[in-house]
Amino acid sequence: MTKKSERLRFLTKQEVSDLLSGPRRHGSARDYYLLASMFALGLRIGEAVRLRAELFDFKTKEVLVPTLKRVNSRGTEIDPVTQTPLLPVPIVSHETVLRAIHKWGSGRKWIFQGQIPSQHMTERNGSRVFKRWAGLAGLDCRVSSHALRHTAASMLFRAPKNIV
Repeated sequence: MTKKSERLRFLTKQEVSDLLSGPRRHGSARDYYLLASMFALGLRIGEAVRLRAELFDFKTKEVLVPTLKRVNSRGTEIDPVTQTPLLPVPIVSHETVLRAIHKWGSGRKWIFQGQIPSQHMTERNGSRVFKRWAGLAGLDCRVSSHALRHTAASMLFRAPKNIV
């Protein structure tokens, strides 16, 4: 039996679909792309709001993600804008959505701009976006944006693997 205070760690495919369909149906491209990028790449909210179009490389099929987590490897590239380590995240699925996010965010400093265009959206504001659409999708109030990261990882793990 789970305690009421425990957060839900995973979403079902239907819950992810419900979450993403809200902003898509109601014309909020920014909100849809924020949630879709978090799910497609398995990003934390702080990593998603710091994305920039030039960090996407569709030739190598990876996105360099500015991370706030400590990285224990020498030679890790440092992002000159955020002064944080850049971690390469492979594009293994949802490439069409990621290309749309890249195109939508091109020409701006940040894909997800804050109220001041020279700054990225705050993590708090990103969490509010998630909570708003999660509530409208009828998801449990205990679910957090981090559940998208866990869901993406578990779906990737369960997906059929190409051994060749």
